[in-house]
Amino acid sequence: MTKKKSSNLHGNICHTIIMSETELHLLNLLADIRHAVGDPEGRLMQDELVEHCRKIKSSLDFNRKRVNMLSKLQKHMRDPERTLVCDILANGQLLPDKGARYGFTSTGKEHYE
Repeated sequence: MTKKKSSNLHGNICHTIIMSETELHLLNLLADIRHAVGDPEGRLMQDELVEHCRKIKSSLDFNRKRVNMLSKLQKHMRDPERTLVCDILANGQLLPDKGARYGFTSTGKEHYE
C-alpha cells in the first residue's frame, strides 16, 4: 500500500512517499533499465523510453546478423582479410602490427581514425 504524506519545508512542498518493498524493487529496476539504455536522469517519457529500447534492440539485431554472417563466411576468405575479420570480431579492433600480420602497419586504433 502506498501512502503519501506532505509537509512544508522552508516554504517548499516536500512529499514523502511510503512504498512497499515490491514497489521499491520495481522503481529500482526501472532506474537500472533507464541507466542501462542511456537515460540515467529519466528524461525520456514512458513511450519515448519504450521506442528508444526498440531502436537499441533493432540495432543489436542488425549488428548481430552481420557478425554471424562474417563469422560463418570467414573460413572462405583469404589472408590477410580473414585475419582482419577474425581480429575485429574477437577483439573489437585490429591488433598493433608492424606489417607481418595484416600486410600493412597497424596501430590497433584504426577504428578511432
